[in-house]
Amino acid sequence: PTTGGGGGGGDAAFAVGPRDTWTSAAFFGQTSVGGSGGAAGDDGSDTGSNAGMSSSAATPLSAQALERLRAQLRQLEGENRSLSAQLHSLGKNRDAMAEELVAMTVKGDELVAQVAALAPLREQVAALQARLDAVLQMYGEKAEEAAELQLDLADVKGLYKAQILDLMAELEAARAGGLA
Repeated sequence: PTTGGGGGGGDAAFAVGPRDTWTSAAFFGQTSVGGSGGAAGDDGSDTGSNAGMSSSAATPLSAQALERLRAQLRQLEGENRSLSAQLHSLGKNRDAMAEELVAMTVKGDELVAQVAALAPLREQVAALQARLDAVLQMYGEKAEEAAELQLDLADVKGLYKAQILDLMAELEAARAGGLA
């Protein structure tokens, strides 16, 4: 049960004894007993309406409750360390990602510059390819013409040889007829 009127202000209540209720405000140094609004003096005595309480009632928590709060505090401190380590790790990851982003941005800029430099080279390659195509076409025409000329030459050689053979036969016949 509690002593005094309400007015705990939504604070969690800690039962200390069979008749006293202490709020969390009392635990954290604001010594409000039973919601009566009393304040603690510098000497630890209660200057409010509950000034007649014994000195054993000035201890806001039992040893068991205090140990439970210490365990909670250790747990919260552990969680705080864990979250701090996680925050530190995430900060390192963020920094590493930022450095990687900067490196990738620089590399991307270099690639964009290289692509921009490729445009004139592509134009040069296209012009050279057009010239090569024209030269290859002319070479093909000349090779075809040379092949035709070689065939014509072979035909002319054959005709010339046949004519020389006919002339030699006539000459032999004229020599044989003139000697006879």
